[in-house]
Amino acid sequence: MTIARSARCLALTIALFAVLACSSLAHAQDTTRLEAEGLDQPVEILVDRWGVSHIYAETEHDLFFGQGWNAARDRLFQLELWRRQATGTVSEILGPRELQRDIGTRLFRFRRDLEQELNHYHENGVEIIGAYVEGINAYIRQTQRDPSLLPLEFELLGIAPGIWTPDVVVSRHQGLLGNIGAELRTGRLVAQVGAETVKDLSTFGPGDPLLELDPVLDGAALSDDILDLYNAFRGPIRFRPEDIAPEHRGDVDGFAILSSLRGLFPHLESVLMDQETLDSHLEYQVPGNGRAPSPPSNLKPHEAAAFQICASNNVRLEQERVLQQFATIALSEFVTDAT
Repeated sequence: MTIARSARCLALTIALFAVLACSSLAHAQDTTRLEAEGLDQPVEILVDRWGVSHIYAETEHDLFFGQGWNAARDRLFQLELWRRQATGTVSEILGPRELQRDIGTRLFRFRRDLEQELNHYHENGVEIIGAYVEGINAYIRQTQRDPSLLPLEFELLGIAPGIWTPDVVVSRHQGLLGNIGAELRTGRLVAQVGAETVKDLSTFGPGDPLLELDPVLDGAALSDDILDLYNAFRGPIRFRPEDIAPEHRGDVDGFAILSSLRGLFPHLESVLMDQETLDSHLEYQVPGNGRAPSPPSNLKPHEAAAFQICASNNVRLEQERVLQQFATIALSEFVTDAT
């Protein structure tokens, strides 16, 4: 390889890597200069073509303020459901059927030193989480001034978002994970047939645990629904047609939006999880040709729209993959020649 060809190859390699490194910002879909009460200085938020936000700030406080503001802008209805689950106020909007959930939430709510808890996650936890909450609330107050910013779900339900507090961020309503259900089932079996029989019929290795119930326990009481409040406050929120505000009842598309929040389009999800099915509905894609994918004919309109978004992102990622391959080949050729 000549020096001239080597130089051209190196230039191509550098150019390709520059394209890869800058692709997100070069294809930014949205740029926001955030100036809000509570910020030390303005914050810049760049959203790239994949919908990923890049937040630029001069201080740590402003960085997390911007993150909270941006999260609220992107996912305000999800944050409102999280807040209500965390504070035991779901029954305020969905009625008596959610009362057990709210009771369970308040029963398991964190009641110790919140400052110590927040600083357990990071030495500046109080300041970081406080700034994040300030950002969320700044956007919520913005929607109070301009209700058109609210996601459609708020209008469908006839509700408005509530103000956040730091304890909502570290709520346990979706974080109490463990084997409590398995422990209860084992305790019930021991109460019914005895510890040795349960050991013979089950596997508890590698150790040999002591399964006998504590004498203070009433084994028969274990058969009661003693986890009802626990299960109630950890279960998913499910909407019903009657949850829709009266002026929107009978709006099939509106209820479809709410029901889709449960599992995020279960029908669509099953299609997208199957790569062969996805590929079968995509036209042959050449990087840069810009052709749109064709969704399966059995999808509903809102599912088909989501399908096209996911498929289009798939094509963009394929374009990036091809660019990376070109860069790798060019670099490999250059290094081989140099050595």
